[in-house]
Amino acid sequence: MHNVIAAHKRIVRALWCLAKITEQAGEGIAVLDLNGTIQFVNATWTKMHGYNTRHELVGKQISTFHTKEQMERDVIPFIEEVKRRGQLTGPIEHMRKDGTPFLTEMKMIVVRDESGQSIGLIGFVTDITERKRAEEHLKQQTAELTAANEKLQQQVGEREQAETQWQEHRSQLEQRIEEQTAELTAVNEKLQHEIAERDQREEKLRQHYNQIEEQIAELTSANEKLQQQVGEREQAETQWQEHRSQLEQRIEEQTAELTATNEKLQQQVGEREQAETQWQEHRSQLEQRIEQQTAELTAVNEKLQHEIAERDQREEKLRQHYNQLEEQIAELTAANEKLQQQVGQLEQSEETMLESILEAEKPRGEAGRFNPQELRALSELAKRLA
Repeated sequence: MHNVIAAHKRIVRALWCLAKITEQAGEGIAVLDLNGTIQFVNATWTKMHGYNTRHELVGKQISTFHTKEQMERDVIPFIEEVKRRGQLTGPIEHMRKDGTPFLTEMKMIVVRDESGQSIGLIGFVTDITERKRAEEHLKQQTAELTAANEKLQQQVGEREQAETQWQEHRSQLEQRIEEQTAELTAVNEKLQHEIAERDQREEKLRQHYNQIEEQIAELTSANEKLQQQVGEREQAETQWQEHRSQLEQRIEEQTAELTATNEKLQQQVGEREQAETQWQEHRSQLEQRIEQQTAELTAVNEKLQHEIAERDQREEKLRQHYNQLEEQIAELTAANEKLQQQVGQLEQSEETMLESILEAEKPRGEAGRFNPQELRALSELAKRLA
């Protein structure tokens, strides 16, 4: 008798512990018979389905927590599969007392007696509404991130394509600048060569001018000597009168020779002026070409600066390279200005020399008429000039 009481107490104690465990469990727990009638539910199951006490649920069918559609579609097939397999876990939609549906994860186990016969079912239910909502939100975020990633990859591809196009454009610009720099260098070298030739012509003209000055000095000396001889020959005036006709004829011949020499010299001056005009036209063409190339370089420079301004720090090296090109263009421009200044100086020097030559070739007035000795000296000078 004592053993029976002790055993009964252990059973009561075990049942009490089991009841406490079911009451404190975070899952909804329901015990059903094989017909689906509720034998027991814990507080979590009761609260989860919107009821106040579990006593109002005991004796009701499992269909209390489902719609007809849910029973036919999900619950009945689920219970049949549990009976066949012994246990099963899966998502089952439930319905609260107020009629609102909610999704659960349900685990159902077949309860067997000592002989192994099925005597009931135990269901463990977890409300996964929030988890499902979180999963849906996560799926939505994943889809959005996937779309954003695809869009980003597309933008990256477009950016790489734009970068490739810009690299090609930059290569074309650099090639164009190099070509224009080479053209300017060639024009500069050609202009320097022409200036060197101009210097040579200038030197020859200077030498010719020095020769003319020497001849004028010789002529002046001869004139003084002739004047001295005039004084000495006044005593021989009588003899000179006899030969005056011959001398006058001779003077006319020498005058004709001097006139021819003067015309030839004027012709040479005209040819020189024509050559000067042609050189001026050639210089104007060169200046116009240099201005056009400078304008093209300026336009290219402005376009390149605008494109570089839209680039980030990765293009700093290109900006430095472009600054070096600008410095080269500035140096070429300065060299061009220096060459133009030299051309101006050469023009001024040439004009001065031409004025000196023209001043030296002016005919002498009546008061400075040559005597026979002067005419002989002039004739000799004309022959030397010819």
